Amino acid sequence: MRPPEHSLEILEAMLAELEAYLGSSELFWPLALRPDSSNPHIPRLTIGSLLLILDELSAGEAALPDAPRARLSRAQTVWQACRARHVVALERKAGREIEARLKLWQAYLTDLSEKPESAADYPGEVRNRLMISRLMGVIHAREWPAQLEARLQASDRRLQSVFRKGAFALAAALERVYPPFEFWFLYGAPAIDPLAG
Repeated sequence: MRPPEHSLEILEAMLAELEAYLGSSELFWPLALRPDSSNPHIPRLTIGSLLLILDELSAGEAALPDAPRARLSRAQTVWQACRARHVVALERKAGREIEARLKLWQAYLTDLSEKPESAADYPGEVRNRLMISRLMGVIHAREWPAQLEARLQASDRRLQSVFRKGAFALAAALERVYPPFEFWFLYGAPAIDPLAG
């Protein structure tokens, strides 16, 4: 996880550009914020990446000093206001992102079956599955991309066939925002026998 001040800077940059992003055809929006030595990795703006940064900051909110906590509270208010004002645009963008994330996730699961060593990439790759779950909460079920449920269930069955319960896949601080009954895929990893292929 990034230091909270870096995550806050990225979140504020995302929210500042969110309306322009929603009005564009871009799915992975490059932020005007530029990397530097204190914040070397700047993610592209998507609804999924914004939700994960909000989750990350919410997980550590109680430990934040007063000023950063106030910044986070303002950012959460801006996000909620944007959600209320731009329901249709958010649902459309989230639907497109679900499609893109599902394709990336399915490609990883195919890689996993063909190259067992890609199990080592699980903590990074499972973020696509996590974003799908978070994005599904943003859009009304009637707006879900066609065949989403069936495709996602097929992918989940594929993962479950090699999944072994175990340690939380992400930073431990995030466990409080991703409970196991909803985010089961974060509580373990694929256990693939490299000799089986």
